[in-house]
This record gives sequence, C-alpha cells and structure tokens, in this order.
Amino acid sequence: MDKQSLTICLISTGFYPHDGGGIGTYSYNLAQGLSAQGHKVIVITQTKEEDTVDQIGAVTVYRFKSRYYPQLEKLIPGLAWSRFVARQIDELNQKYHFDVIEFPNWEGVGYCYVNKKNRKPVVIRLHTPYFETLAIDQGNHRMKLSDRFICWLEKQSCLKSDRLVSSTECHKTMMKEQYHLDEKKVTILPLGIGTNSKNVGRIEDKSEKIIKILYVSRLEHRKGTMVLLQCIPELLAKHANIDFVIIGKDRPHAPDGRYHKEYFEQTYAHCKGKVLFLGYVSNEELEQYYTQADIFVVPSLYESFGLIYVEAMMKGKAVIGTKAGGIPEVIKDGETGILVQPESVEDLYRAVELLIAHEDLRQNLGRLAKVHAEKEFNTPLMAQRSAEHYRQAIKECRFHEG
Repeated sequence: MDKQSLTICLISTGFYPHDGGGIGTYSYNLAQGLSAQGHKVIVITQTKEEDTVDQIGAVTVYRFKSRYYPQLEKLIPGLAWSRFVARQIDELNQKYHFDVIEFPNWEGVGYCYVNKKNRKPVVIRLHTPYFETLAIDQGNHRMKLSDRFICWLEKQSCLKSDRLVSSTECHKTMMKEQYHLDEKKVTILPLGIGTNSKNVGRIEDKSEKIIKILYVSRLEHRKGTMVLLQCIPELLAKHANIDFVIIGKDRPHAPDGRYHKEYFEQTYAHCKGKVLFLGYVSNEELEQYYTQADIFVVPSLYESFGLIYVEAMMKGKAVIGTKAGGIPEVIKDGETGILVQPESVEDLYRAVELLIAHEDLRQNLGRLAKVHAEKEFNTPLMAQRSAEHYRQAIKECRFHEG
C-alpha cells in the first residue's frame, strides 16, 4: 500500500477537553499528530452529557453517553457499550469509509466489533489491562464474576484483533505471556506528546525560594499515592521550604476505605497548608502547575508506559518514578530522572530528599529529560509510526473488507 492519507477511527475512554485519563490523553495526542500529517481522524468517545459532535482542529469527535442494560451491567459490564460502539462504527463508516479502527484494550470495548464478519482492520493498543489493576488494587482477593467478565472481554478483543501495539518491551512481554500472543502480532510503538508546551521554565520567586513538588495522576493504590503521602510529613519536618501539590481524581484506597485527602488531613493535620489536594484541573491550570514545579513524582506500582512522566520531562522537570513495568524504558535512572523501588517509602524519601538538597542535580536531570523526551517521545514520531503500522495492518487484512 502506498503512502496516501488514511481515514482512521479512534475509540477512546475520553477526549479533550474532558478528562479521559491516560487513554484519553494518548488518543488526543495521536489524533492531533495524525491529522497534522494529512490523515482524516474520527474519534468515538464517552461522555456523561448528551450526545454531541464537535471539531477539535481537523479532528471530528463523536461523544456518546454511555449505553448499558441496568439489569445486566452487574453481571456482564461493558458489553452493551461495546455493542453500541460497533454499531456506531458501522454507521459512520457509511459516511467516512474508514481504512482502519484503533481500540484501547481497556474493558474490551472492541469485542463486538472484532467479532463482526465484514469489518475493517482492527489495531488494539495495549494499555494497562484490567487484570493488572485488579491484582494491584485487590491483591489475592477473589475476583467477582463481573470482573472476570471484563478481563475476558479484554483478552478476547486482543486475541481477535488484527494487530496489537504496546508502548514498551516490558508490557509487551507481560501481555504476551498472559494471553499467549503471537510474537509477530505485537509491535512496540512508544507514546508521544507535543513539544510546543508554553511556560516550560520555572518562574522563580526569589522572595520565597519554595521548592514545589508535584504529583499528577489518579489518587489510588496502583499509582503509589499512599507511599508518597507517608513520606510527606517527615520531609516537611526537615524542610520548611517545600510545598506539595497533588492533582488527580481521588479514589477511596486509603486506610479504612477513606479518600486520600480525607486520610491525610485527618492523620497529619499539622501539615495543613503545605499539601494542596486539587482533584481534577483543566489542561490550562495543569500547565501552570507544571511550570511552577521543581520536582515531579509519581511512585506507581505499575505503568505500561507512563505518559505522565513524559509530560513532566517535556517541561524540563526532574522526575522520580519507579522500577516497575515500562517506566525504566521511559526514565533512564540517574540520567533523565530517578527510579526507586515500588512500595518503598524509604527509597522514595531518599530520592525526594536528594533532589530537594541539590538544585544543580534537579536542573541537570530536568535538562537531559527534556532533550530525551523531545527526541524519543514526540507526537509527530508517534503518529508517523502509527500510520506505518496501520498500513501494514490494512495490507495484511484486506480480506476483512469483503
């Protein structure tokens, strides 16, 4: 197949300007990158509001309110939404004539479409799977039937897709072993974000000289939120010139089923005023908090890639991650950031303490991180690689088009 432009349908859990988590951020970046290179991109995503169609640049976004059967959702969650999405793809295909469809693996949204006889080629991006989040959040607790069903949907979607994409070698290996995937079916394509962020540098306030430490992610067990919160009181006791800003939707994963903000403010009331819990913020607000940050830290227990680290690296920030999942393929320990053992409060404390104490190290790590991220994890490169992968999938799967 030659290099003509493609018409691509992207399915996402959410999409700009609404919060879509990591999958929504990835989908937005990819859509913008593909459209900038001349491809036609149609996005199908969920919304809590009414159904709408809007344009974001050259990208057409169809937002649909979630469809489900209340009586069946507890037993077979996600199936009604998967069926609805498959129907929408068929209807929109009459107008746009898609060349390829990309789904996330999350909750098996592609299941109904990949099982259709006369369908377009399907590529599924392997984000962190549901079984991995359950293992981290619930440990050895027995899975509910509804959880098992979601895991089954995800697996079947992946097995019946035409091509799979992983962002890191580590995640590819894990998914290949879990699903017994054909090595040739999975391609490594790292994620990317834009390189033209505004206000990249820190705006210094010489009168305060406060070192600002930023956390951006959901507040949950998988993100290691409690590990960070357990470090904070001792760090504040030793350093009067630090503040923490914690951004992201809170989940009740703190002790006794409490939300993290509630737990921290009740347990460490003396830290009030030094730790700011902001919840979800707009992209414009987030940009400002990144600008003001000196240190970025998210001690995740697992990430298939870790786009949050790339966002901070792209803005020239010193980052702290963990030696878990695909994170070491994003952050080069000691070169473009610092990696610690997951779930180690002591390791994390030492890493944050090191960066607080050494401004030159913070600046050097941030500078090298920015150079590395701009070279390896930019949107144009991700879009170019994705388009090449789509063409290969189309070439291999012409028989699907009947």
